[in-house]
Amino acid sequence: MEKNFTEQVTDILDEFRAMHRQIDQTKDSDTFVLLLDLTQQNAVHLGNAIEAALPDSRSVISVLQDYCEALYQLSLKADEPVEGETRDVALNLDSYIDRVAVGIRRLAQA
Repeated sequence: MEKNFTEQVTDILDEFRAMHRQIDQTKDSDTFVLLLDLTQQNAVHLGNAIEAALPDSRSVISVLQDYCEALYQLSLKADEPVEGETRDVALNLDSYIDRVAVGIRRLAQA
């Protein structure tokens, strides 16, 4: 059985959360920026797919735009020293993804 669009997006959002964990564990600044850039590109692609598939998705797209800005701001801090074991960015980034998930569920129910 083929997954519906909402289920596909949910799976993709889970992949974003996994990427956040990887970003957290990255010690090398260049790799950190590369992962942030890749994540941002994927968020743009996801936003385009959501916009094409779901009417009135402006609120979700707005969250993804904020998410991309947060990723960019993190990339500007890539050369700052890492405190503790991780960069502790996953929880902050996950909050954007959680908001996208809620928005997608609302749009699917509408």
